[in-house]
Amino acid sequence: KAFARNGDVAGAERWHLEMKMTGIESDVITYNALISTCARAHDFERAEHWLLEVDGARSVQADGVSYCMCIDACARCGHAARALKWLQRMEAAGLQLSHGSCGSLVHALAKAG
Repeated sequence: KAFARNGDVAGAERWHLEMKMTGIESDVITYNALISTCARAHDFERAEHWLLEVDGARSVQADGVSYCMCIDACARCGHAARALKWLQRMEAAGLQLSHGSCGSLVHALAKAG
């Protein structure tokens, strides 16, 4: 939580690597923490990276929170088209849209003008 609260992407990624090196499997909560950290740091590309990694994982699946955080990361950076892309992928994955995901998209559209 400290990494996410401070937007310390490098610290969160080091923590994730240490977990993997000790044999601890990442779960959706771990990935969501990484995506959230990236959103707070306004690093939408890293947020997308981690969402793609969780989507490609065999043992864990992205959830609505994963997508909402990635949408939020894009919105914070003013990338409405990317936010919309992730909203569409969320729908395609069969996940239910939330007020948060729609609100983040509206924020991105407003910021984009």
